Formats: sequence, structure tokens, C-alpha cells
Amino acid sequence: MKIRMMLAAFFLLLLSGCSMEEDAVGADQTIAAVQVQFINPDEFKKKEIPLEVEVTQDKKPVEDASFVRFEIWRDGERKDSRIIDAKYIGEGRYTAQATVKKKGVYYVYAHTEAHGLHVMPKQKIEVQ
Repeated sequence: MKIRMMLAAFFLLLLSGCSMEEDAVGADQTIAAVQVQFINPDEFKKKEIPLEVEVTQDKKPVEDASFVRFEIWRDGERKDSRIIDAKYIGEGRYTAQATVKKKGVYYVYAHTEAHGLHVMPKQKIEVQ
């Protein structure tokens, strides 16, 4: 009986401690959405494709995204998608280079995680 009471008290302390964080968001606070905008064009004449996005939050560049990864696949071949890690180049911009083997329509997700939020915009690209 004493052990059960001690365990119950421990779990209550543990649960109450979760909301004591300095960065905890209260009911009256909101987190600004992370915006991810593709910078690259949607048509390419070569098979080397530079991919670039601009990441912002509250209209300010995000310089410390946890990750930005481009997922690219040819239309109808999603199961064969590839993931390419992006590099930060400054002013909220992240870039990577993709190489495709065939002409056609491709899709790209920019999997982006910043400040605890995950955003994944999609772009359609045509390689001629």
C-alpha cells in the first residue's frame, strides 16, 4: 500500500513537472507557422537539378532548422523516391543537388523540421 502511494505521488510530480518548462506554450500563446517556399524553377532542360527552399517563421529567416531533406521521385514511381539532405547556405535558404536519369515529370517534397514543427511542401518539376 505504501509503495502504491509513493508511485502515485511520483507520477503526479512527474506529470506536473512537464508543464513547468520555460519553453512550454500556454493556452494563450501560439507558435508561428514555419513557411517553406521553393526557390527553384519548375522546368529544367538538364538532368542536374538544383533544389532550393527558403524557410521562414514569422517572416524571419530560419537559420537553425533541425533538418531539410528533399524527397524526389519520377511521376508514377513514388516507391523509388530518393532522399537528399540539404545544406544551409544563409538567409533561411537550404539547397541540394539532384540528378535524374530520365526526362519527365518529377515531384519533390521538402521535408522540413524547424522549431518543433514539420512542414513538407510539394513541387512538380518537369525535366525536358
